[in-house]
Amino acid sequence: MELLELSATYLDTTGKKALMLDGEEPVSVEKFVSRYFEWRGFHVLFTENAPLHVLFGVYMWSLIQDPKDPLVRRVGFGNRHGFDGGEQGEIIWTLLPEDFGTSTYARRRRSALEAHLAPEMLGGNELERLYDYWLEASEPFRQYLWAHRARDVDTARQLLRILPAECICRILRYLVDAYWDRYSGWPDLFVYKNAEFFFAEVKSVGDRLSQGQKQWIRGNREHLGLPFKLVKVHKSNRSQTDAPVVTSLATPRTPI
Repeated sequence: MELLELSATYLDTTGKKALMLDGEEPVSVEKFVSRYFEWRGFHVLFTENAPLHVLFGVYMWSLIQDPKDPLVRRVGFGNRHGFDGGEQGEIIWTLLPEDFGTSTYARRRRSALEAHLAPEMLGGNELERLYDYWLEASEPFRQYLWAHRARDVDTARQLLRILPAECICRILRYLVDAYWDRYSGWPDLFVYKNAEFFFAEVKSVGDRLSQGQKQWIRGNREHLGLPFKLVKVHKSNRSQTDAPVVTSLATPRTPI
């Protein structure tokens, strides 16, 4: 794992989100780091968890909601769009196995899982075709996963166009093997330029990795093998009366 250290002029570190100067503009630490990469010719997507759950919901709904699974039962939950709008909303009814999200489910359904993630899925533009084909059908399951918002659907589509198909399949396998243990802790940013890409977790002064983030880093090292950087933004040694720090100096160190 690569550690990338930047410096910035901080305005506030007392709130939930630290603020710092980009030129004369107050920005969050995630925005500051995204602009750092953009200055160097990269494109940046704000990711965290939800776009990955969109991909999981789209590609795995038909396996997980398989009516031939003897443990599948009908469940109901509140409409997530209604919740987002501050309303009660109607009940969404869908199918889910009793052991969904556990390692037991993955072991029990291993043969069906291997058949579902067949090599044919990796060929040509098949993943993109299936994304469009299954997006609407997967809506109830994605609502259950809180993977329903339009911005996350759009970000997932962009990830799909950049990540190699084998990376997408590794992500799906990683999640289905123990979904409830692995659904959180995904990095803040996805950074890419041409064929180069990596995920980046961003930390400000005093901000520590959560247990979910530590688990994701271990899981990435042991199972996913995705390019990853941990970006720490330190306080500049300039006072706030000095000219603001517009460009940060990076000191990459590998590994940590």
